[in-house]
Amino acid sequence: MAEQDFFKKQQVKGSGISSKLLPANRAEMEARGWSWVDVVLVSGDAYVDHPSFGVAVIARLLESHGYRVAMLCQPRYHCCDEFKQFGKPRLFFGITAGNLDSIVSNYSANGRVRDQDQYSPDGNPYFGAKREKQFRRRPDRATLIYSNLARQAFKDCIIILGGLEASLRRFCHYDYQQKKLRGSVLTDAKADLLLYGMAERAVLTVATRLRHGEGLADIAGSCLRLSAQQFHDGPWQKQAQVLPSFNDIKHDKGLFLEAELTIDRYARSMEEVVLAQQQQSHFVVQMPPAQPLSSQELDELALLPFSKKAHPHYGRVPAWEMIRHSIAIVRGCCGNCSFCAITRHQGAAITSRSPASILQEIADLVKQPHFKGIISDLGGPTANLYGVSCGRGGC
Repeated sequence: MAEQDFFKKQQVKGSGISSKLLPANRAEMEARGWSWVDVVLVSGDAYVDHPSFGVAVIARLLESHGYRVAMLCQPRYHCCDEFKQFGKPRLFFGITAGNLDSIVSNYSANGRVRDQDQYSPDGNPYFGAKREKQFRRRPDRATLIYSNLARQAFKDCIIILGGLEASLRRFCHYDYQQKKLRGSVLTDAKADLLLYGMAERAVLTVATRLRHGEGLADIAGSCLRLSAQQFHDGPWQKQAQVLPSFNDIKHDKGLFLEAELTIDRYARSMEEVVLAQQQQSHFVVQMPPAQPLSSQELDELALLPFSKKAHPHYGRVPAWEMIRHSIAIVRGCCGNCSFCAITRHQGAAITSRSPASILQEIADLVKQPHFKGIISDLGGPTANLYGVSCGRGGC
C-alpha cells in the first residue's frame, strides 16, 4: 500500500475503536482479552490521551489501523522488568523521551536541575519525595535509557526511535548539559530505525512493512543505522550527500555549522536528497522527509477518538490541565527561528485544519465533564499563520 493512501483508507467512523484509554499495564491489557500486543509505545511523559501529546497521536493512529497498542509511560528504569510486562511486541517498541527533550525537561539553560516537570503527576519530576537523580521520573537522555532497557528485556526486538529528542539528535549534536558534542542518538542507542519529524506516515509504513515481513530501508522521514561496510557496499554511498563526520567535527568545530546548514537547507526545501554522516564505526543515513499531511489528513488525525483525559494512575498532570480546553488548528512553521525547534521538527510547510473539523472538535470538547465553558486557545505552534501558504511552493 502506498504511503499516501494510508490516511485515505482509514475507517475512523464506525471502525469499532472508542475513547477508552489504551492499556497502560498488564492488567489493563488482559482486561481487554489480549494476550499480546503489536506495539509498545514508551514515553517519558505521563500517559495523557490528548492530541497535544505526540505519543498519544501515534497510538491512536496505529489503533485506527487495527493494531494492538500498549502504553508504557514513565517506566522505572533501574531494571527492565516493566518493559517485559506486555510480552515482546509482535512488531516493535516505539521509544520517545516525550513531548520535550529529556535534558531540556530536567535542566534549565544554565544547567540548574529543574524542580518541576509539567508532564509528570502533580508536576513532581521524582518518584515520591526523595529528590535524588536516581528517582527522577524521566532519566537524562531518556531515548537511550529506554532503548537499552527494551533490548535487555527482549534481545531480538525491533526498536524504533521517535519524538522530539530523537528528531533533534539524529545527527552529531551539541549536548549543553554535558558541554560536549555527541554522536547520533540512533547509533548510541543501537536502535533499528529513527523516525524524524511528526512521523505519522513513517510509523504506518514501518508497521505495515513489519507486519508483512518486509525491510525498513528507504522509508521517507527515517534514518538508518549502517555499518561502514553496509554503507560502502550498498546504494547509499553513491546516492547520499555526505556530511562532515563526527570525528571531523570534533577536530574542527566550524564543520558543525556546515553540517547543520546543509541539514536545515534540505529539510526546508523538501528535496529528494539522502544525507549521510559517519559517527564512529557506523553511518547514519537519512532518507528524504515525508510529505506533510494535507488539511484533510490533519482533520482526520485530530478527530480520532481521544478521551482527552490523563490516565487515572497519573492523577493530576499540569501540562494536560493547561491544554485540555484548547484546540490545535495548525501545524508547521516557515519562520525557522534560531531559538526554536518547530521548523526542524514539524517542518516548514504550514497545514491548517478545516473550519468544519475545528467546529466538530469544539462540539466534542463541550461534552467533556471537565469543560468549564471557555475554549482557552485556538492555536498550535504558529497560530497566527492559520490559513497561510507559501506562494513560491517552498524555499
